[in-house]
Amino acid sequence: NALNWLIADCQTYENVPMYCGEFGVSNLAPIDSRLEWTKYIREQLELRQIPWSVWSWKGFNTPASFQLFDCVDCIDPD
Repeated sequence: NALNWLIADCQTYENVPMYCGEFGVSNLAPIDSRLEWTKYIREQLELRQIPWSVWSWKGFNTPASFQLFDCVDCIDPD
């Protein structure tokens, strides 16, 4: 509903283009929930033809990170 309200509001300003520059989910949520939520948001944005970009906090495996996958040593430092 909030997304529909935002779209309607932008249309009152002569169809201001919309772009979702960042969305993500805390890694404190269970992995299945993170994946489901991210997929849902992506699908809702695409359904409404809103370009998007997912955001991943660079602090991997920290309490403040926003990542989709549980990862241990998955980034090659080289």
